[in-house]
Amino acid sequence: MVHALYERSRMLIHEVTKFGLVGLLNVFVNMGVFNLTIHTVFERQPVRASALATVVATISAYLLNKYWTFSHREGNHGIGRETVLFFVLNGVGFLIEQVAVTLTWYVLGLKTGLWANAGKFLGIALGTAFRFWSYRKWVWAEVAEAGEATRVAAEADPEREGVFAEMPSAFEELKDASSAQDPCAPPEVSSRAS
Repeated sequence: MVHALYERSRMLIHEVTKFGLVGLLNVFVNMGVFNLTIHTVFERQPVRASALATVVATISAYLLNKYWTFSHREGNHGIGRETVLFFVLNGVGFLIEQVAVTLTWYVLGLKTGLWANAGKFLGIALGTAFRFWSYRKWVWAEVAEAGEATRVAAEADPEREGVFAEMPSAFEELKDASSAQDPCAPPEVSSRAS
């Protein structure tokens, strides 16, 4: 039973693990750029420092997620649309981060490096949860393969086989009639009572 449960959720486990590793790496990228810039270029300007840090981490995350985490998924649209979707949804995650930093610094008035980092970390955590869900749902959505659809249909009704496994059961009569008839004779059409 545990093995069956693992097999059903194996791909999700692998995706979550890879996404987590990419995310962890990019937390360090994000926090590193944030702390570097808040103490240099954007001194005492945490929202600007956060914006730059998030952009750098986003580019890194896109490349790692596309070519490693979700590389097995073909997606259901071209690379241009995929890239636009990624950055739009990442923009939502970015806004989540910015709201957390803004609330911490300006609304709550907690204007220290420790609290700025706490707000940034909370924003990253909330943004990451949104990103994982949205990337799987819209950017790198899983496309069901024909072989998988056939396997699922065959498991649902083991009596069906071959190409007929994908056809609706309404065609069963036609299947049975065509196997009993002369292949050169025109098919008989039976009228069904409603």
